[in-house]
Amino acid sequence: MNKILTLLIIIFIIFQPGYAGEDFFLSYSSIKAKPIAMGGAYSAVEDNFVSATYNPASLNLYETEKSFRITLFLNPIAPLISFYEQHKTPSAGPVQTNENQHYLKNAATFFKGLVITTKFLDIGFIFNEQTIDSAKLVEQKQVFEQPAIWSNCYHSAIIRLKLADRVSLGVSASLFYDGTDEEFSHDYGFGYGLLIKPTQKLNVGMTYNYMPQLMSDIRMPLERLVDQTINIGLAFFPFRGATLSFDLRNVTEEKGKSVVEAHFGFEQQLFSMIALRCGYFKERFVPNHTYSMGIGLVDSNFLFSKENKLIQPQFWFNYALALQRHANQTSCWHVISFNIRL
Repeated sequence: MNKILTLLIIIFIIFQPGYAGEDFFLSYSSIKAKPIAMGGAYSAVEDNFVSATYNPASLNLYETEKSFRITLFLNPIAPLISFYEQHKTPSAGPVQTNENQHYLKNAATFFKGLVITTKFLDIGFIFNEQTIDSAKLVEQKQVFEQPAIWSNCYHSAIIRLKLADRVSLGVSASLFYDGTDEEFSHDYGFGYGLLIKPTQKLNVGMTYNYMPQLMSDIRMPLERLVDQTINIGLAFFPFRGATLSFDLRNVTEEKGKSVVEAHFGFEQQLFSMIALRCGYFKERFVPNHTYSMGIGLVDSNFLFSKENKLIQPQFWFNYALALQRHANQTSCWHVISFNIRL
């Protein structure tokens, strides 16, 4: 264990911003730190609303069956950043009404997700999920800084149907925004998923995505999700607290944007309070490599009784570091997720 922690610290030092050509921060309103840390290999990982952004059939919250339950996921960081940025440049006079509208919008970022759980059906909602776009984030020079979230985000609704103990189907609909505060477009996208659990130690996932027609590449950076293609994933649990994941991206891609691409991920949970993660993928036919690692801290399950524990740990703080090495440049992505549940 000491060796693992020492290695983690050494890698973090090596991957500090000074060693990379450009730094990007995805920290305002994101839930993707865990999947990014695991190389995006998340099509077969069963989790809370985090995994539902990759496979809607994987939305599964509780260890024990619930007849009915509403669960809220909250992000206390986003509204704090918003209010701080707003107070730095206060407005008065004729624009005061607009200021009040901004306060209400900023307060809305506190609510990150909502999941309604029944015995055979789960319905989830994700709000204000940041899009991963280097062109939009290049001006953000600090870890916690408010980007143009309202014109570069998406909201999702997910439905997961449990057909049997080991088979689930899912569908998601997302409203995407892309552009600037002055001019932006919006469009809809859809996702379909299947999750099968042949054994207690193995999950098999399959997804199909319809990206919005006006922005078909909106989930290509880091996530490598392509419009109208099938992704296949495996998640293997060799021993307690460990997850090995493997995804084949874009299995049916025929449009030339991407080809079959392998993604690898690993997570090891320690003492139910900390998780260490790493991942890797290489873009086919080009010398572009992405190495990732991350950490999760403080599993909220310790606050709840057995019947209210989530099937997977729900860490309050998650951090991912993704190092992208291209032919002529290196980029360093810092992804932070901070969410609590009620």
